[in-house]
Amino acid sequence: MSELTYSCSCGQVTGTLSEAAPDKGTRVCCYCTDCQAFEEFLGKSDEVLNEKGGADIYQTLPHRMSFLTGTEHLKAVRMTDGRLVRWYAGCCNTPIGSTADTPDMPIIGFLAHPFLRANGELADHAFGQTRGALFGKEAWSPPEGKKASLPGMVLTFMARVIGARLSGKTGPNPFFDEAKQPLAEPRLISPEERAEIDARLKARHAA
Repeated sequence: MSELTYSCSCGQVTGTLSEAAPDKGTRVCCYCTDCQAFEEFLGKSDEVLNEKGGADIYQTLPHRMSFLTGTEHLKAVRMTDGRLVRWYAGCCNTPIGSTADTPDMPIIGFLAHPFLRANGELADHAFGQTRGALFGKEAWSPPEGKKASLPGMVLTFMARVIGARLSGKTGPNPFFDEAKQPLAEPRLISPEERAEIDARLKARHAA
């Protein structure tokens, strides 16, 4: 297992991810339009997404993440009216990851890119091999390699949550305070803004 460093692009938000290992999380490449839209919203799609529109994600338990500096810069958005909250460093729009809207659901999908940039091969080995592509039908072109099983991901996710609850490792969640309130109030992207984001993405990958 490894302890990995997190740093946003400008260095104001920093932290560590402990117990990073292939058996402590699940690595997938997600091609869903919401992940694509989030990176485009941040102005990071060219930097973070692969050439087919996929985001490299490592799903694990949030208590393994500790912020060292910059929590005042945390911001959050919801790309839809669902319960998924996407976090980023507002100082420079560096993505962090996505959580549920409550710490009672102890799971997070970290964007691997900032960890790979800060830690290189150490992070790549710690996250392990990707389990495959999720939502491959929403990719800009057919993804290579195997398809990740969404039902399998859900079962793994539930097993991880249940295990965390049974072992008492459901907190602390670094994105929520002791009153279970988010450190930043998530902003819901309006339908008009989402339409503009999707149009930019369509123009980008059609070029």
